[in-house]
Amino acid sequence: NHQSLNTFLRLKLTLQDPHVPDRKIPRNLQNRLLRPFGLVKNLHSLSVRGAKVLPSVEEALFKEQAVPDPSPEECLEHATALKEEGNKSLQAGDYATALQSYADAFAAIHITVSGRKRHVHADGYYTGELASGLYKGQRSDYVRLVLRVKLVANIIQAYLKMKEWEEARFWGRRSITLLRSSLTGDLDNDLRDHTKWGWVSEAAIMGFPAQAEMGKIMYRTALASRELGYDKEVENLIRAAAICLPHDGLVQKEKNTLDERKADYEEYLRDIGAEF
Repeated sequence: NHQSLNTFLRLKLTLQDPHVPDRKIPRNLQNRLLRPFGLVKNLHSLSVRGAKVLPSVEEALFKEQAVPDPSPEECLEHATALKEEGNKSLQAGDYATALQSYADAFAAIHITVSGRKRHVHADGYYTGELASGLYKGQRSDYVRLVLRVKLVANIIQAYLKMKEWEEARFWGRRSITLLRSSLTGDLDNDLRDHTKWGWVSEAAIMGFPAQAEMGKIMYRTALASRELGYDKEVENLIRAAAICLPHDGLVQKEKNTLDERKADYEEYLRDIGAEF
């Protein structure tokens, strides 16, 4: 659907067996072929023709087409409710159900998730200020972005609980790389180079959306990377997480441990006269 274009479009549907033009199409097949077009709203005109189109099927199609799309307010609130359902399942140890709830929450805001594939749709639908409901007065694109980050953080947590380290690391690295590229233009997904992490401090100073949740993504990705032996990546992720989560005691403790190890190593190098 495209709100500004659909009203200019005319849609003509012809129902016909390509091999036997006069063959009667069964009701069930007519429903399967025609009723999905009920999702296309506000057309200039829609006509259905063909061999023995059942009036009940045609009526159902037009009835579904007349039902308005959910508003951005409704989509965002539905996604939030699904996220909360997922959180309850996560806390209860039902990780598969939690992951499904999070995928459904993504779908509610027009983002399809299938395994590692994620496709974002309808960005133009989330552009204005929300007029009512839970997020009244906030920009819809901002609320959607924050929800996306929260969902990713929770998905990573579910995979950690399942000890699916590769999946947890994949979801985290993708989000971190996307954020970095949006802020710096750097498309490199290598997280081991410490010289490429200055953007985190700059973004934290500006107060980027969902900073705390991004910190959780970084820390949880570090946990997965540690299990997989990506030590240099772990160090960078923990330091970045500490910037985003300045009041998180666990993350700060991990960062302090890294600092102490680094100080001890530098002292050792000085003792043996090595340069560093």
